[in-house]
Amino acid sequence: MRRIAIPVVVGAFVVSAATLSADEATSGALIQSTKVAATRDGVDVVFTVRRADGAMPPLLNRLVLDFPRGTALHSRLFQRCGRARLQAQGPSGCPPRARVGSGVIVAMSPIEPKRVDATVTAFNGVSPNGRFRRALLVHVRPEVGPQFVLVAAWKGNARNLRLDLAWPPPIKILAGVPPDPAPTRISLSLDARRGTATYIGARCRGEHHATGHYADGSVVTSTARSSCN
Repeated sequence: MRRIAIPVVVGAFVVSAATLSADEATSGALIQSTKVAATRDGVDVVFTVRRADGAMPPLLNRLVLDFPRGTALHSRLFQRCGRARLQAQGPSGCPPRARVGSGVIVAMSPIEPKRVDATVTAFNGVSPNGRFRRALLVHVRPEVGPQFVLVAAWKGNARNLRLDLAWPPPIKILAGVPPDPAPTRISLSLDARRGTATYIGARCRGEHHATGHYADGSVVTSTARSSCN
C-alpha cells in the first residue's frame, strides 16, 4: 500500500539565476532540469530535481513532457501490453515486441537507505480505463519495496505531442509511518525499433518542456534543447 509523502515547505530561500545552468528552472529552493538527446533509435530523457539546501525534495505527483513540433509517435506499429498483466507478472508477462524502453529512477528517502534506486522497463500499452487510446506503461522495480506500474498518456499529434505521467495516487498518511522516497532523477530511453521505424522519432535540436507538479503545490517548468546523438 502506497503512502503520500509529507509535504515539504519550500522556504523563502531563493536561488539566484546566475547559479542555474541553461536547462534548469527554479521555484524557491526547488531546482529542476531536463536533458534530452535525440538518437537514431528514439529519444533519451534525463529529468532531475533537487533542493538547493540538499534536503529531500517534495514528492513528484505528475510529470508532463512536451515534445517539439515534428516529433512522431509510431505506437501503432508495436504490440501492446495491459497494465493489469504487467503489474501481476512483471516485464516477462508482456510481449517482447511491446517493450519500448528502459531506464533508472533514483530517489531520496528520509530513512535508511537514504538513496533508493529502481530499474525501469517501458511498454507500449493502452489506458486501463479507456480514457485514452495510447499509453506508455512504466514498470518500476525498486531495490527496496514493492514493484509498481506507472501509466503515462500520449496526447496530441506530431504538432503538439505530449507525454503525461501521473505518479501513483496518494493515500492518507498513517501515524508514525515515514513518507515514500521522492524521485530526484528519472532517466528513460525510448529506443525501440521495428525495421526502419522507431517507437518515437524525436526532432534533433528541438525544444522540449518538462513540467513537474509536486506534493507541496510547486509547479516547475524546465526547458531543454535536444542534443543529437
